[in-house]
This record gives sequence, C-alpha cells and structure tokens, in this order.
Amino acid sequence: RQHGALARSDSSKTTPKSGPRLLCRLLCSLPSSWGAATLFWLGIYAAANAAIFFATLAQWVTTVRDQERDLRNDDVKLSGCDACPDPANKPYSRWRDECELNKVLVRHGPLSYWAPIAKAAGVTLNLNCALLVVPVTKSVIVFLNDVLASSHQAARRRWSLFDRVFRSPLAHYIPLAQNVAFHKLVALVTGVLAVIHTVAHFFNYWLAPEYTRARFAKWGWAGTAFFTGAVATLAMALMYAAATDTVKRANFEIFWFAHHLFVLFFAALLVHAPNFLWWALAPLLLYAWDRLRRHVARGAQPVDVTRVDWIAPVLAIHFRPVDVAAFDARFKEGTYVLLNCPHVSEAEWHPFTISSARGDLLTGPRVALETGDPVVEVAGPSEAQPPRITSLEVSRSQKRLHATTTTGGASSSTTTTTTTTKPRHRKTKYCAVSCDPTDEAHWLDPHETAYHDFVSVHVKVHDGAGGSSSTTWTRRLKDYLE
Repeated sequence: RQHGALARSDSSKTTPKSGPRLLCRLLCSLPSSWGAATLFWLGIYAAANAAIFFATLAQWVTTVRDQERDLRNDDVKLSGCDACPDPANKPYSRWRDECELNKVLVRHGPLSYWAPIAKAAGVTLNLNCALLVVPVTKSVIVFLNDVLASSHQAARRRWSLFDRVFRSPLAHYIPLAQNVAFHKLVALVTGVLAVIHTVAHFFNYWLAPEYTRARFAKWGWAGTAFFTGAVATLAMALMYAAATDTVKRANFEIFWFAHHLFVLFFAALLVHAPNFLWWALAPLLLYAWDRLRRHVARGAQPVDVTRVDWIAPVLAIHFRPVDVAAFDARFKEGTYVLLNCPHVSEAEWHPFTISSARGDLLTGPRVALETGDPVVEVAGPSEAQPPRITSLEVSRSQKRLHATTTTGGASSSTTTTTTTTKPRHRKTKYCAVSCDPTDEAHWLDPHETAYHDFVSVHVKVHDGAGGSSSTTWTRRLKDYLE
C-alpha cells in the first residue's frame, strides 16, 4: 500500500492538472459541503450589492454628464422661468422645481462626480438595511430550520406544493446556522456603505454647494434629509461602538441597550429616504411580530430551578416549567430557550440550546430531594401491621382507653384489649445509585424522593475583559445560584 501511494503521488507530479480542469473540479465539488454552500449564498449577496451599486452609479453619472453637455450646448431649458414666483412662497411642483434647478445649474454648474458615488451607496444601503433584521428574526429562522430538517421522502408523500419545493434536497444547502455571522457581515457592509455615502456627499457639497442644496433640499419628508441622515449616522456610531466583543464581555448591558438604538436608526431612515419603506416593510413587520410573539405572547414564563451542577467551566441548570403542558407542546430536540434571571438583570435574555431529551420533561428519573442524585427502589425492613384494638370504651373521667369484664356480678376495670394482626410486609425504601443498597444508613423514605421531570441547559461561564470575574452575565448567574 505504501508503494502504491508513492506511485500515485509521483504520477500526479509528473502529469499536472490543467487550470480549467482544476477549476471544473473545484466548481463540481462546491455543493458537497456546507462551506461551499455558504460561499454560494455570499456570492449571490455580493452580486446583488454590486448590481445595485453600479446600476445606480451609471444612472447618476449619465445625469451629471447630460447636465454638462446641456451647459456646453446651451440646451438648458429656461423658457418661462422668469414668471416663476419666489421659491420660498411658491408651492412645490415638478415644473417649477425643474425651472429653479435649471436656474441654479446655469449660475453655479452641475453636481460633482462625487454625487453618483453617494447615491449609489445610498441605494445599496436600502438593500443592506432591510437585510439587517432578517437573520435575527428568530421565529423565521426556527420555522425554516423545521422545514429544512424534514426528510425529502416525507415531503414527496405530501400534496403540498410548498413542501415539494422547499423540502427538496437543495434546500439543505441553506446555511441557516450562520445567521448571526451573516448579520455581522451585513452590518459591516452597511457601515462601509454609510461611510462612503456620507463622505461622498460632503465632497460633493464642497465642490458644488449651490446645486447640491437646490437638488437635495426637498429630499426626505419635508426636506429633512440632512437632519435625519445625521441622526441615523449617530445611532449607527453608538451601536457599532458597543457591538465589539470587548464591550459585550465587559458589560453586556451597554451592548444590549445600545443595540436597541436600532429603533431610532430605522425611524430616521424611513424619514430620510421614503423609498426605503418598500425595501424594509416586510422585514420590519416580521421582526416586530417576532419580538411581540416572543416577549409578550410566549415570554416571561416562570420556571423552578431544581438542580444546578458546576463542572468547570460549564454550569448545568435543571429547571421545571410551571406550565409543563404548554412548554412540552413547543419543545423539540435542538430547540433553544431564552433565559432571564431577574436577580442578575431584568433586561438581559440569553439563548441556550436545550441539552435534555424531550422525555425528561414528562418521565424523568426519581431523585433524592436533598441531593438531587438518582435513586432506585430497594426492599426495606419487614414489619407487622400495627395492632387493631376492638371492644374499647372511653373513660370520660380518666381520659384513657380500657376494656370492661364481668366476674361474679362484680365489675372491675382492666387494661386488657383484644387485637388482631395481619401478615408482615416490607416498607418501600430508596437508595442513591452511587450508594450500597444493603447499607440501611443510606436508605431514604418515599417522602424524601420525587420524580425529577426537568429541562436542562448547559451554560459556559465566561470571565470579563482582563480576567475580571464579576461582570459577565454568566459569571453573575453562577455566583447567584451558588
């Protein structure tokens, strides 16, 4: 086998593959791995961004060139513009706006070539800002995971067109597990495009201030494009500054509350660019529904923590939902839960994958109440049933039990009683699995045990930045449970 391997290795060196042949083999091997599937979808995302950016760039470059050509050829339409009223008092209309713009164009010249760059980045931002909330819409991700996890054979037995299409083998190449990574990538692209959009607008305003003010004065709702753009940029700066791993590990609350500036960010965008509404309407509605569903309809359900094990650096938490039936109806293998400990932080909710099986919630083992260790039933000591007393009379004066007998017409009070007994039986006892079942010192009575129906999650405890052990949520949760 060694010689054969060496021979194959030598032959591959003497007959190298051609470039097109290697490329063909690479492309043919892409669909066979999750990494290739991720690259495929990233390629689609990059192509969509490039298409929108360069199409918008070409459109606005053509606009600037047309303005320069009209100025050179003296083709700017100014007929009837002398009759226009003052712009501050006239109602806005397409004809009058064009007339005023042409006046400014003749007096001060057209836009600079920074304007097309700013507009191309702005239109591409529409796509990316709309995609920002899609990967973090948890209900949609869970739904797609459930759909894609179903077998293709089961789907073929159904008549539903949706199942036949979306449960096909091709659907298994959608990397839904990379949703957070994709959210970070879209945020990075959004930040870069926002910088390009802002810087290009500033350069354009520097080179063509008069026409820029005239052209973009009425952009946004009631001409608020400049102000709302500044608000959106400030919200982005705060969110991005608090989204680093250093900040999240040092103080998660800063990240959490700063990230909720997305409400201000999207509100400013909707006013800044009214056309953005048609890009973001469906994603924002889905995200709002998801948040309401998780935190209002299904959130804030209390659980009883029944057991905690510390196996450094993992904290195993066993809990029992108060409403077991409602929890079990939604419980599936691989499901995650959002946990909140009000004693640690009322605002923080952290996702953890359920590590226990579904049956543990309904048919859990019997455990000792004091230690939580699993127990088994053992044969306890034999004992007789307590005597059953008959023919009793209560002496009201002495407040004690006695039996009455008669001898020779005289009565006397004795303590003799008549009893009956049943066969002896064994009491039920329990013993921990780790103990010797023959050692009576470790036996437990039934009331000292209970069935442990539970759900478990495993939490990895992180330390804060610089080795600090008192700032992370997981560390504070461990300290509180201890």
